[in-house]
Amino acid sequence: PPSVMHVNVLGHFVSFGLRRAANQNAQEEIYMNDQPNKYFLFETEEPSVGDHSPKHDEEIFISGRTVTWSSGECVKKSFTLNEPVTKTMWASFGPEFQKNYLCVLHRESLKVYSPDGRVFSVMLPCRMSQIWPLPHGILLERALFKANQSLDDSFFERGCTEEEDSLPTLFSLLDPLEEVKPFSFEYRLDPELDPFRLENFYVCDPLSKIVWSSYTLPFIVTYNSQTRRHHIFLLRKAEDERE
Repeated sequence: PPSVMHVNVLGHFVSFGLRRAANQNAQEEIYMNDQPNKYFLFETEEPSVGDHSPKHDEEIFISGRTVTWSSGECVKKSFTLNEPVTKTMWASFGPEFQKNYLCVLHRESLKVYSPDGRVFSVMLPCRMSQIWPLPHGILLERALFKANQSLDDSFFERGCTEEEDSLPTLFSLLDPLEEVKPFSFEYRLDPELDPFRLENFYVCDPLSKIVWSSYTLPFIVTYNSQTRRHHIFLLRKAEDERE
């Protein structure tokens, strides 16, 4: 007889941050925020030899201006900021900054919180919509203008102006004490006549979006919605400061 597999329906997933707020009778505050609640799950590192403590995913829960960091349904830290939060992410900066830092993206700035309590405020050249991890540092994607949206709309509905379409769309931050710099790539203009000549260009294509990056591997993957092609970039630090 054919084998029978039993399937248990666990139900709709509800983040720990939302359940915690509900238990504190804060449902009204949560559901009436201008921006929807967001949560991000991060896998913790493998336990060291001799460490028999259970491994838990770490969760960052965002409700308006409040960020809650939890692990194994235990709150590690919760704080309320002065600005609405767009996205949060863990990052490592090296070689001086090896530990994990909490990056919080706002409308006009980026805040980096160190494990020892220091806070770095990074000014952005324009509004950003996404941040992505790198082995040492982060990548930021510029928010783009949409023609059917007004200047009074929220941040997610407007980035830079139409005249700024030629500006770079990708930026990098390798050190919280430095400025955000444009991301560039090398390209062979004429592989047949001069196969060894490489030219550097800024990434200025508004149709290309990052779809994957890694904390450990020096690669990023982008997707172009017009050509329907993926591109894989090998990352390295530019030798020239202008790059």
